[in-house]
Amino acid sequence: MRGVTLLEFLAGVSLFLLLLFFSYHAFDAQRHLLKNISAQTQPEEEFNYRMLLVKHFLERSAYKLKVDPFLEGATIFFPDLSFGESPPQKNAFSLAHVTGVPVSFVRADVHHKVPAGAAITKQKTYLMTGCDSAGNFAWNYGIAEDVWQTAEGFTVKFKKLTAGAELEQGTLIEVELHGFLFQNQTLYWISPGGATQPYLSTLDSFEYTWNKPSLTIGWKKGIVQMEFRCVL
Repeated sequence: MRGVTLLEFLAGVSLFLLLLFFSYHAFDAQRHLLKNISAQTQPEEEFNYRMLLVKHFLERSAYKLKVDPFLEGATIFFPDLSFGESPPQKNAFSLAHVTGVPVSFVRADVHHKVPAGAAITKQKTYLMTGCDSAGNFAWNYGIAEDVWQTAEGFTVKFKKLTAGAELEQGTLIEVELHGFLFQNQTLYWISPGGATQPYLSTLDSFEYTWNKPSLTIGWKKGIVQMEFRCVL
């Protein structure tokens, strides 16, 4: 049995080093590929998560109105930032987000009476639904400008925010008005106090379609595109 020559040994070592070199570069290329994929998917996951939060936020408001037939018939989605009184905007919409519990009311001259124990707070916004003087269903939004206690409960002075008919009786509930505005590649969330905060940035596009009671929202960022639908 003959031994290995120096030339054969060197050739074997060279082949081994060559295989090791290419294996390292293949591993390094794979590592960079995974890193790039991770860098692309992390923003996508973040955007998806944030949009799902919006979806849950919208649907939760509609769900809370189903406890009362008057409230369920009210409009809580507006294709603008002013209770639907402006022409529909393709880049903005607003929503009444329910934060309170239903309270019955009856009209007393220019004010409204609510039962004792009702949680009515000054300067809060309320959705009011019920019947007008002709017995027709109607709804309004208003701010409780003043609240005072009486022997029967509370009397509330409302400042109307919408142009609906005066309501004789019905159900009211506390709400917050939130808005969403897309401009300069950024989706802004507008708080009830009017503060505008960036929510999603560097978007290529953002759009929504309102076909009552269905709302479809979609956005695009690079090759990533997402769309969801909710019923209000």
